[in-house]
Amino acid sequence: MNEHSNDRRNDQQVLVSAEGSTSYWHGLHELTRVLDGEWIPAILATLARGPRHFTEILTEIQCTGTGQPDPKRRLHDSILGRTLRRMEENGLITRDELTATFPKSTVYELTTWATMLLSGLIPAVYCTTEIRTRIGTSTGYMTATARAC
Repeated sequence: MNEHSNDRRNDQQVLVSAEGSTSYWHGLHELTRVLDGEWIPAILATLARGPRHFTEILTEIQCTGTGQPDPKRRLHDSILGRTLRRMEENGLITRDELTATFPKSTVYELTTWATMLLSGLIPAVYCTTEIRTRIGTSTGYMTATARAC
């Protein structure tokens, strides 16, 4: 038996062990629902570097292109606001209003759960990237370049 056969068998054993678990498949569905959003990867990438104000998130995404779905598109403040609200509702980020300052300031930050989730997704991201590269359907996320700001 070659090395690839052993890897395939081990992968199938993992899948079979998860196969009977309804909670695993439900959790996988919930994961895709929570991460579903055109700008969520860009916002996660930005907040992974630390807490940011709304305008800092917007500027950083527009200037760096990190995680953008399409380098030709721009993130608008209304879409960012809706996406941040949804991410807060899904437990990915916290929103802290600093009312002691004038004008009022709001800071967004990843939750501990989101940080753990991003760490846990590293193997899945690499695997997906490898598969997409092999079959020639890469989305080009990794080739986005920074814009002049």
